[in-house]
Amino acid sequence: MNLNSLADKIRDWDSITKLKILFFLIVLALIGFFVIKNVFFGQQKSNLPCFRATIRIWSPFNNNDLLAVLNPLHSYCISFVFENKTLDDIDMDFIDSLLNNKYPHIVYLDDNLLNKYQEHLVSEPILFNVDTLISYYNKDYLNFLGLPKLKTIDDIPTFVSQAKASLKKDVYPVGLGSVEIRNYKEIIFSIFSGYMRISNNFKPQETFKKTMDFYTSFSDPTSPNFSYPLDSGSDIQNFAAEKLVVYFGFYQDKNEINKFNPRLNYEIYYFPNVLPPKIILSSKRYYWAIVKRDNINLSKDVLNFFIKKNPDSLDSFIKKYDLVSEWERQPSQDKQIVLESFKNYGTNIDYKTKLSILRYISDYLNNIDNPVEANKILNFVNSIRF
Repeated sequence: MNLNSLADKIRDWDSITKLKILFFLIVLALIGFFVIKNVFFGQQKSNLPCFRATIRIWSPFNNNDLLAVLNPLHSYCISFVFENKTLDDIDMDFIDSLLNNKYPHIVYLDDNLLNKYQEHLVSEPILFNVDTLISYYNKDYLNFLGLPKLKTIDDIPTFVSQAKASLKKDVYPVGLGSVEIRNYKEIIFSIFSGYMRISNNFKPQETFKKTMDFYTSFSDPTSPNFSYPLDSGSDIQNFAAEKLVVYFGFYQDKNEINKFNPRLNYEIYYFPNVLPPKIILSSKRYYWAIVKRDNINLSKDVLNFFIKKNPDSLDSFIKKYDLVSEWERQPSQDKQIVLESFKNYGTNIDYKTKLSILRYISDYLNNIDNPVEANKILNFVNSIRF
């Protein structure tokens, strides 16, 4: 064997040796990776707290949609039992569930039920979504009329007068004036609150009478404000049927409007205020609350996770149900109007005071042709303060 051949063999052996060493190092690295993964990451998983608990949740939402947000908590040995119930169902079943030990740990409530059952609930429920009075405008009519959107309550008569001059007789400028109006109590409450606050709560009886006279003038054929005849039917249905220019309602009414007429060309705007802007908008609040029974701390952790720890899934949940919630990261422009209205004018007055005012409004309108009863109601109003 000559020296050149020997040198070639040495080089070949050297190359093979290097490849073997490289292969060995790769295998060693892979083994090390899996050992570290199992030791540290596997150990971390096995060290997660295991609560071995079941949390019962009552709400009107689909069970699978709730589970999509809460599913990661299964890693902590937490299971869920969801019961799909309307708010009316919750109201009907809640007390019996406490008596029969089949109560929910977490329950979805509006502000009425929250106040009704507060003694059975842990303090500080989580406000999840809201709604306030807003204005719906038929954009086609508004463009045809060339009128601006309503900024104040006192702008409404002028809007009505100008709109009537151009509209057909079977098209109404605004839905106000009678108990046929879906949200008449909430509308009157909001107007009354504004008039009361700009007068510094002076003469509530006179202010209430002024508010009621203003409201009913829109269904009075002898009034220049006449806009919505009695027996004209549902204002929300007339709006959807393109027989009403302005509808005053809540954001949640949008679903019904879209169902009646998916092609309706409308836009959402703020409910008209008073000057200076001091109105208290009638608002709706919806909460997640915890029942005063077992698993209270764990229920708090579950709610905290639901609201704050899984934002992508929560956003999807809120969008699916078209809720107005401060927990949504990028709400639509319409939702922003509701959130801004709620933040600025949705002041939560004393619950019993609000209920009393709503009852006075209903009683007064139902006795408007009975002066004796109407005056009795006016006497009760004197104690109201905002």
